[in-house]
Amino acid sequence: MALYEITQSGLKTIPLSTFQEKQIKERDDLQRLLKNQIHVLSSELLVVAEEFGDWEDSNRRIDLLAIDNDANLVVIELKRTSDGGHMELQALRYAAMVSAMTFAQVCNAYDNYLKSNNKSINAVESILEFLNWNEPDEEEFGKDVKIILASADFSKEVTTAVIWLNERGLDIRCFRMIPHDMDGRTIIDIQQIIPLPEAESFQVKVREKTQAARTARAQKGQWDIDKLLKSIKENTSEITAEAAKNIYDWSSKLMNRIWWSEAKVDGSFIPVWDGPGDENHWFFAVRSTGKIELYLGAMAKKTPFDNIELRQEFVDRLNNLGANIPKEKSGLYPKFSMSVITPPEKMTEFKNIIEWALNIAQQNNTSTMSGS
Repeated sequence: MALYEITQSGLKTIPLSTFQEKQIKERDDLQRLLKNQIHVLSSELLVVAEEFGDWEDSNRRIDLLAIDNDANLVVIELKRTSDGGHMELQALRYAAMVSAMTFAQVCNAYDNYLKSNNKSINAVESILEFLNWNEPDEEEFGKDVKIILASADFSKEVTTAVIWLNERGLDIRCFRMIPHDMDGRTIIDIQQIIPLPEAESFQVKVREKTQAARTARAQKGQWDIDKLLKSIKENTSEITAEAAKNIYDWSSKLMNRIWWSEAKVDGSFIPVWDGPGDENHWFFAVRSTGKIELYLGAMAKKTPFDNIELRQEFVDRLNNLGANIPKEKSGLYPKFSMSVITPPEKMTEFKNIIEWALNIAQQNNTSTMSGS
């Protein structure tokens, strides 16, 4: 798209240029400028890391990692080329790799980012202020990962892939950054080209409706372990799916039975211990979204965990692992990301906590039977 300067004699074309001609580099220039003025792409973003690559067995790094004001993670990839290369494929890999990040992990990355840029800002307080939250909420944080691609231009292969992916439920935006030469000065025209801003509201509604219908068709009927693991892997990561399988195998031996959900979209399983008579207990569910749901509300209706102090001890033990369950939810059904317990030592401690609670429930049942 051409830019013109209005002069007394008419419209004067502002010549096109390239980042290469202007010797503008991706990391040293584009990345440096955009991280400090990310509002030129979106006013709803907070950059929390640059050159982010906090994962094992990979030397790949995200140009910029941000969060939006809905607490979603946003992967931002930059190119100075005229075709965008294979940046959409690269960004998809990065999105999958950060999908399981917790609020605490993002705060840690942001803290490192602030220190490397010599900014004396409290990372946690800054993120809470940006999100307009009073306290961290792991259940609401990082529900989705969005992608922003910014390049001098994009090939038809890239734009076709992005449009196709967006139709299937992803949220990818493409910004074209075109440099111009104006009497030795560099002018950059930055425009969102996918989705077109004027059509974006309609496109989001269509995408949500299509995705809901597709998910309902794919997941109709009772869940099983294979179906659940596949969903967790798609929603989060393979590591989280492996953690869910670990919990399933262990709880199948620990408890009497596994209850399976018949929900169309969000499936789950609940390990259940059946005691004598009508006495039974369940403490948590593993959900297809990659979260652990605590059944504190159900526990509050049964002895001995109708004792709020005992139930709070159960919550405190989980919070020591990083579950971050607020005290006011000790009688509800809060969730936390399974990524909290994917490290082996955390998984072992999680199992110890559930076994501790089960042992107390069994002891209470034995003493009640003896008393009767």
